[in-house]
Amino acid sequence: MKRLSGMTGEVFNVTAQRLVRYGCSESQAYALSRLIRLDHETPDATVEAAVIGALVAAKEAVDGVPEVEYISGQRRDTLRLDATRREGR
Repeated sequence: MKRLSGMTGEVFNVTAQRLVRYGCSESQAYALSRLIRLDHETPDATVEAAVIGALVAAKEAVDGVPEVEYISGQRRDTLRLDATRREGR
């Protein structure tokens, strides 16, 4: 399995460790750490921007189109239901 993922049993660098703390799997962190540099104190927002930037760059390298649609947000309907339940309605 190590051969398939590119991992060779080496100790993770600081960037890979930070990516794992952010929520990446070990193989994702290993791959991304070869493209970006972070330190232990990098805020989550900066980590997120670096990961998105690396993925967009990889997509552009594959098909030459840097356009990516990123959809994010909170489900407002579930937030309203939770608020209603807390108020006892």
